[in-house]
Amino acid sequence: MSLLRHGVVNCAVDGVTVAEQAYLHDLVRLGEATLDDIRRIGVLSGRLDTPLSSLQARHADCAADGQRLALLSGELELQNFAVWAAEVAISAVARLSATDAARQCGAVQRRAARLLSGFPAAVLFVPLGAAISPSVPLRPGEQLVARLAADGLSDRQISEQLHLSVRTVGNYLLRVYRRMGIGGRDELSAALDELSAANDTAM
Repeated sequence: MSLLRHGVVNCAVDGVTVAEQAYLHDLVRLGEATLDDIRRIGVLSGRLDTPLSSLQARHADCAADGQRLALLSGELELQNFAVWAAEVAISAVARLSATDAARQCGAVQRRAARLLSGFPAAVLFVPLGAAISPSVPLRPGEQLVARLAADGLSDRQISEQLHLSVRTVGNYLLRVYRRMGIGGRDELSAALDELSAANDTAM
């Protein structure tokens, strides 16, 4: 941190606005930015008036808000900042997991895992305590029921094949939907494929 702080001070003295904002944004990415740092990023962003400086200022502004971080992660991905989007998604998960936002948390976990699967050797900047390798922990029984449902079997067909009650199958699926951050069967196949691809890359 001392090197970043030293860089901030030197750039401010020398008037190197782009580098000063970059150093300050690294503090945001590491979860070490103060309120003064965040305000300064906003000021510098106004001076620079570039798409990148605007995104950095928005990241600083919402760094403690899991829902806003989740939205920003999606936007960063669309703008091809894949590793940064993964970092922001992991930060969002760390904050959302502390709230009653299981569905949104699962969806952001899947995004982070998918993004990281494309950059397995990436060194991430994430706040202390954030999950480094986000995953969706499904138990073996849940995985089996989810895969059969994704293959088009009804709850009754799954219950007959696995010798479970229809109610148990329904409960398994509800847990799967919550953990994966999806709304139902129509999203299940794609979510399982994403999870499988991310797990394959991690291995």
